[in-house]
Amino acid sequence: MHHELYKYCAFSENTLEIVSEEVIWVSEPDSLNDPFECSFNIEADMPLNEVIKRKEDVTKNNYIDMQIELIEGIKSEFISGGIFSLSEKRSTSLMWCHYANSHKGLCIGYGVSKNNDLGNGTCKKVKYGKYPSFSFTQMFKAFESADDKLARKIYELMVLSKDLNWGYEKEWRLLYNKQSNTLIKPDFSISSITFGMCMPASKRTIIKKLLEGKDINYFEAYKKKNSYDVGIKKHIAQ
Repeated sequence: MHHELYKYCAFSENTLEIVSEEVIWVSEPDSLNDPFECSFNIEADMPLNEVIKRKEDVTKNNYIDMQIELIEGIKSEFISGGIFSLSEKRSTSLMWCHYANSHKGLCIGYGVSKNNDLGNGTCKKVKYGKYPSFSFTQMFKAFESADDKLARKIYELMVLSKDLNWGYEKEWRLLYNKQSNTLIKPDFSISSITFGMCMPASKRTIIKKLLEGKDINYFEAYKKKNSYDVGIKKHIAQ
């Protein structure tokens, strides 16, 4: 179990609210930076007689098209929640570039415990690999029978599958049912702040002021000598 998971952030009004109020922003999949989020294939494998039970005016000639209509309706039901993304590493240069304003932002560390959602099995690791594919018959079964266990398994495969090219993110996700594009008060707390190597001292001071009196460990990123790697060291107040 990791002792912390990390959120890379730019220095912004939204980040200041997240830090001061200790809330998190839960995003809808369509708002994330990968247009392939929650993309998947559904095999139109439902037999004609089963499609006829669920759709009017079905014939041998149009039952594939009718099945596709059913598929589109089911897709929207399965993708209706929100995502909070984290990383297991705070020293990935590309992450600092993409999510923390080219090393001018910060990385928030959240404490992982068996008693919170980051360590009790609720937070799930993203799997990088093949494009996900589902049997429509199986998917519809989960929907019609309200089989929550099967539906959850399908949902997690959808939202936890990403292309291998994203593997450097080492991502973990909290999945929120029916909640997205909103701030949420989580059951875990900020345990550390890591300042980007290009973050101005004045902005570092603002972050520390917001967290004054709280048990927070402060670190800063730096360029390792003779290397492209990012190092992390204890932050020494000036």
